[in-house]
Amino acid sequence: MRNQILLVSLAIMTCMGIIGCESDPDADIQGIDLQLDFQRVDQSLFETAKLLKSKPEAAFFSAYAQNLAHERDFLYYFAGIDLYNEARTRQGLPPLSEAETDSAIALQVGTVFADSNMLALLDTIQATFPAEFPFEARLTPLFKRYHKYFPEVAIPAIRTHVNGYDPSGRMQRVDQLLAPQGYISIGLHYFMGNNWPYYSPNLPQYIRRRFQPSYLEANIASELAEGTVPQVNVQGQPTLLDHMIREGLKIYLVDQLIPQIPDSIKMAYSAEEMAWAYHFEKDIYKDLAPSLFETDYMAYQKYLVERPFTAEVSHVSAPRLAQFLGWRIVDNYARLHSDLSVADLVSQTAYEEIFKGAKYKPL
Repeated sequence: MRNQILLVSLAIMTCMGIIGCESDPDADIQGIDLQLDFQRVDQSLFETAKLLKSKPEAAFFSAYAQNLAHERDFLYYFAGIDLYNEARTRQGLPPLSEAETDSAIALQVGTVFADSNMLALLDTIQATFPAEFPFEARLTPLFKRYHKYFPEVAIPAIRTHVNGYDPSGRMQRVDQLLAPQGYISIGLHYFMGNNWPYYSPNLPQYIRRRFQPSYLEANIASELAEGTVPQVNVQGQPTLLDHMIREGLKIYLVDQLIPQIPDSIKMAYSAEEMAWAYHFEKDIYKDLAPSLFETDYMAYQKYLVERPFTAEVSHVSAPRLAQFLGWRIVDNYARLHSDLSVADLVSQTAYEEIFKGAKYKPL
């Protein structure tokens, strides 16, 4: 019976255009001229690792100068030299000189990539993401739309990187994306597929399913949305509704940036969870309605945080139901206020006014 419900729901979503198949999904951005600043730094790291392996006597600085010096500005952040200089400033010390910075980068990067395990990882990544992998073709439409909506915002340079795996499995140490100043860097080692055996065993499967190339656009769009949509004022006793609408604004922006990507990937749901959420939308709203104006974060965080499902609702439910509901409310608001630009809409912080203006009535 449950499978029948899922199949019917998926069919309905296709007919409604929720899953959709637009004949020319990029027709709205054909006239936008944008060239991404994209570089495969992981390939330079691979060449560095090979050099250090074949010539053990090669100094780290020589390997850096030969293969990596052209990415000095990015490596300044990747190697953590920016954080080191910030610490020196707090201690009243001057920042490293240019020569000292180059030496620090070379030492930091060289020490890590001289390890034979890193060479093996980099080699496998080159096979998974060969030189012809269409990063730019896949990401350019996303950034064209972002430029369309926010023409005054500088488009970040795009890089790729590789690190090792933190054995603790803490999400804070998962560097699937890095976003230092002026850059977004893709950690290819966390896009190796959900069954890649070298992730920490402490990372659950519902998190691992995002570690595959199909999530590339959605993860970057989410990173852009996180930096674009204003934060909730945590000093003002925010309610569940405040967090819910803010999350909804983020997902709405993601939806505008990558409209051709399945909703399940935008939400980081399985296809079954996405169908479940749409099918039980009215029930989700009924469950959350009594808590909308709750100000005790610990009382409502169960509807926002990462979990495999929402245990208070059902063990076959989708997780993060407040995010899903927030998106549905914001999407309804956008339909009723079509005069608002995407930029104007996602900059709003009057969350209760958005909720009222959406006139949201789930079917």
